[in-house]
Amino acid sequence: MDDGRRKMDDVSFSSINLEFSELVRIFASMKTKHIMYRPMGVCSQAIDVTADENDVIQQVFFLGGCNGNLQGISLLVKGQKIDDVISKLQGVRCGTKRTSCPDQLCEALKELKNAPLEEK
Repeated sequence: MDDGRRKMDDVSFSSINLEFSELVRIFASMKTKHIMYRPMGVCSQAIDVTADENDVIQQVFFLGGCNGNLQGISLLVKGQKIDDVISKLQGVRCGTKRTSCPDQLCEALKELKNAPLEEK
């Protein structure tokens, strides 16, 4: 009875390995840009952010601040274009403060856009 599943011997592992090794080669040669930003007017003391040469955010780490919320923001922006994140988060305020950690992330991302590319 054919239930639509493929048997293991139907899969070409050599083609899978070739595709994987090609992806590894591409990512290994990708350039990145990175900054450590010191936010102002918020509880967080530092924002460490990295993007690739296409301005796609690769990682964000906050030092200090509301741990759970900032972990969530970091995961949500990973893989997003810098300009898309700025357009969504810029101007967000925290309570009565004039800024917030998401707003400060936007300031960091603006700075990151102008940072020099580095080899991995």
